[in-house]
Amino acid sequence: MTNQPPRVIVPAPKPSPATSDLHAFVASRDRAYDDAWLKTSQVMKLLKIEETAIWQTPYSFAWEMILNKLIRAMASPEKEDHWKDVQGYAQLVLESLAQTK
Repeated sequence: MTNQPPRVIVPAPKPSPATSDLHAFVASRDRAYDDAWLKTSQVMKLLKIEETAIWQTPYSFAWEMILNKLIRAMASPEKEDHWKDVQGYAQLVLESLAQTK
């Protein structure tokens, strides 16, 4: 038998009304976009994104957000915000790349 420290079990904090409201808001937004974050996660797992070159760069967040915005656009392609967001994240990557030259 090894001498391991006793496990400390810390109870989860009780959600505040503000936290509950936030969770409800996020859930409603995701439903509005046909579970875009769930689909984003599924695509990333399918692509094994953690094993790709992009995932080892500072651009992985932008890539993930662009993917999510494209998936949202599948549910509501007429919504300009999705396309502006894709453009914005891509522009941030381009500006970062230009600074490293």
